[in-house]
Amino acid sequence: MDTVVSYLKRALPTRIIRSKAAKSKKTRFALVGVVNTIVDFAVLNILRSVFGVSLLPANIVSTTAAMLTSFSLNKKAVFRGSDDGSHRQQFVQFIAVTLASIWFVQGGVIVLMHGLLSQVLPGDFNQVWIIDNVAKIIGIAAGFVWNYMWYSRVVFKKNGKAKDLWREAKAKARRVLKFLERHWYIYLTLAAAISFTLALVVSVGQSVWFDEGYSLMLIERPVSEIISLTSVDAHPPLYYLMLKLWVSLFGTNELMIRASSALCGAASIVVMALLLRDLFSKRIALIALPFITFAPFMLRYDYEIRMYALVMLIGVVSTWLLVKAWRTKQRLWWLLYGALVVAGMYTLYMSAVFWLAHLAWLLYMTHQLPSKHTVLKYIYQPYWIVYAVSVLLFLPWIPTVLTQLNDSALPPYMSSITMYELTNILGLLTAYSAGWQIGPWLTVLLVVFIGLFGYVYGQVWRRIGKTQKQGLVLLTLCFVVGIIFYTIISLPPNPPRFLERYVVHISVFWYALLGVVIALGWHVRLKLSALLFTVVSIVLLGYGSLTVAAVGNYNFQRLQDLQANTIRKELGCDNTTFVTSGPFGYIDMKYDLKGCDLKFYYPWPETFVGGFAPVNGSQDMILDSTSISTKRLVFVYYEDSTVFLTPDERFREVERRVFDKTFVIIYEQ
Repeated sequence: MDTVVSYLKRALPTRIIRSKAAKSKKTRFALVGVVNTIVDFAVLNILRSVFGVSLLPANIVSTTAAMLTSFSLNKKAVFRGSDDGSHRQQFVQFIAVTLASIWFVQGGVIVLMHGLLSQVLPGDFNQVWIIDNVAKIIGIAAGFVWNYMWYSRVVFKKNGKAKDLWREAKAKARRVLKFLERHWYIYLTLAAAISFTLALVVSVGQSVWFDEGYSLMLIERPVSEIISLTSVDAHPPLYYLMLKLWVSLFGTNELMIRASSALCGAASIVVMALLLRDLFSKRIALIALPFITFAPFMLRYDYEIRMYALVMLIGVVSTWLLVKAWRTKQRLWWLLYGALVVAGMYTLYMSAVFWLAHLAWLLYMTHQLPSKHTVLKYIYQPYWIVYAVSVLLFLPWIPTVLTQLNDSALPPYMSSITMYELTNILGLLTAYSAGWQIGPWLTVLLVVFIGLFGYVYGQVWRRIGKTQKQGLVLLTLCFVVGIIFYTIISLPPNPPRFLERYVVHISVFWYALLGVVIALGWHVRLKLSALLFTVVSIVLLGYGSLTVAAVGNYNFQRLQDLQANTIRKELGCDNTTFVTSGPFGYIDMKYDLKGCDLKFYYPWPETFVGGFAPVNGSQDMILDSTSISTKRLVFVYYEDSTVFLTPDERFREVERRVFDKTFVIIYEQ
């Protein structure tokens, strides 16, 4: 490697080497960066253009190739005088900092910018090689800042021995934590802003899928009709009524509609931080907060035009109110808590898992109360009145619930809780990877993660006090009770009633529990195990967040990448009628094809129920193609479609195209 440095010194003009600018450490760092960038770009473009390697793996290989030369160049030419004989230690630190830069900082920026640029660049510039390289430049700039900060202050610091650096790092960490504790609400606001922004950035360019399309169709109807239509669906009406109000205030722009969910997600983070502060301490909440802010499963559903983010917010706020009510014994808190119990049930029936978890925690807390009359202390508690009144307020909707259980159009891909589903849940929560996507390396990481989680949790439980145990029990119950509930309701002879997205509203408690266990692990001085658990968790969640940014709202049940936006962009709407196979495709594509002539083909008279109920009586349902007068007819169907349109003799087939698992037949007159 010294030969490379000597060659570069000979290759660069003497005036550049000896100039005043070159004496600047930052300038030398920039010159070395230019050399590494040339290597980086060359490898990236060869892998992409010649071998067809996908973007993220190609970026990892190209940056790794440049990394080996970078160490010697920086050590010999940039940070001169940092040689204290600890070559091995410096190299390990260099690798850690650089890998974090290229795999997370650069990789994350590149994936986010790639998705954004593909949507905003005009036609002539919207080409893969242009988008790749522009995203790469922005990613390199972010990595450049990261690397210089860590190389100069840690890796190549003059006369810096490992113990001194570790002591200094701990001292700085304490100062940072004290600063954040003093400016608590600024930190909370920043976390909420990051969550809100990330959700909207990731949502750019995502197609609206069936469930979201149903939400958007429903809010076009009068309030009475919304209530009537939800009575034959699988969900209660409150979310749709609130979404209708939101749209009336902020309009029907897709980003603004998605902002309603993103706002709920951001608010959930803020309230969860307040809850953790009350249960543990402000410092524990501060350490746990990043694990909630950069939670991949929450990030995915924080822009979904569905009720999951709203119910998550209801669950977090109600838990916070529950803790206040129990501790203060004030009626106001119990009253507010009861109102949210009712609101949750009118928003999503699966919010019942919160109330079951809360009841279990209340019984646990009651058990710890000193009393001579063991039974009576359970009976004379205010929470029984709160739950009784909540049930009474929900009673008018119970007949509708029973009707929905019999008549709603439940998805055919629901499942029971099995070992595979548990793996699925864990994979999606951490690395945002379904069970069938978990390969050997990810399996190893997840096994290590589970082992470390169990060990650190157990050690923390043994060493913390009674009050902190109460908080740990509450967080654990709010997640685990949900899994137990889904397991029980899906046991035979009951039909399967579980989908991965039913974990969304309780996932915030899982991420909070993860962050709290890590924070308490450091607090009780577990050191090595806490450090390993922190690193493994960051790697998994970082990988998961990048995966969410890359795959967007990929449908894991249908194994389908949504294509309505792409179809519209490539085929256009001029003098064209789009016809979908049945009502599913119609609802699935209606929003993204607004302004286009869209119909659905269904040759038999039928009264639709469940999610298809809004299309009853629709003028867009056709029995054949005779009413179509446009020059071009585009028939759209999926792998599981059951009805296929054969156009009349005016139309002739000119082309067939496939967009992932969406199939298109183009006819022209």
